[in-house]
Amino acid sequence: MTLKASFAAAACAGCNEAFKVILDEPWRIERLNQNTKQFIGGLKGMGFDTMLTETAIVPVLCGDDDMAFAMTREAQHNDVFVLPVASPAVPEGLARLRATVTAAHDPSEIERAMDVIGEAGKKLGLIK
Repeated sequence: MTLKASFAAAACAGCNEAFKVILDEPWRIERLNQNTKQFIGGLKGMGFDTMLTETAIVPVLCGDDDMAFAMTREAQHNDVFVLPVASPAVPEGLARLRATVTAAHDPSEIERAMDVIGEAGKKLGLIK
């Protein structure tokens, strides 16, 4: 059995407006790319594995589920919002943090997030 449904009109209108913003305000894409490169480059420089990502949704490999949960707790206790992705959503041993970079982030906010994640990684023995 195949079910088909159309998209809700409001969802289509929202997508249309989002595309208009992208076309009318290209600086947002440029800023997002700059912020993403800053975040990924900084984490990699500290010794984290970002799993070859080039997108604004950045995985930070933690290994086991417990490490991903501990890293999440440390980050969130320091006001940095990341989410754990653990098994069975990913194979065992490939648990990770999921961090999202936006064009709205200021470079200093990205630096702070990297510092918090870096300190958590050192404290928990994920990086040196």
